[in-house]
Amino acid sequence: CSASGRTASAAADLVVLRTLGFVAVSPSSFSPDGDGVDDTVTISFALAREARVAVEVRLEGTAVALLFVGVLGPGQQAFLWDGSVPTGRLGPGRYEVVVTATDTIASVSQSASLDVVFPP
Repeated sequence: CSASGRTASAAADLVVLRTLGFVAVSPSSFSPDGDGVDDTVTISFALAREARVAVEVRLEGTAVALLFVGVLGPGQQAFLWDGSVPTGRLGPGRYEVVVTATDTIASVSQSASLDVVFPP
């Protein structure tokens, strides 16, 4: 209410997207050097409904690997990844795994961190 006694209101449509959830990388660090120890990670997430999904790995905001693009049904999803990229294998560093799900309403993205380490 203003000093003159007037009131104002506004309305807006709100959409809560729950298509994508629970993005995780396990373990959160790995060493894809082919020695048979900690050479792979599992990237997992849940879909509430069918969606077109893209899973990519980024370093400092730049995509270095596109692991999957396609339509997936509802439920828990998981991908095993060995660190392969078009140029060979990942180098050491902190990466971001970004999962984007697009359904008939909108697109939503979630991410999880991934550390690539190599033993001395």
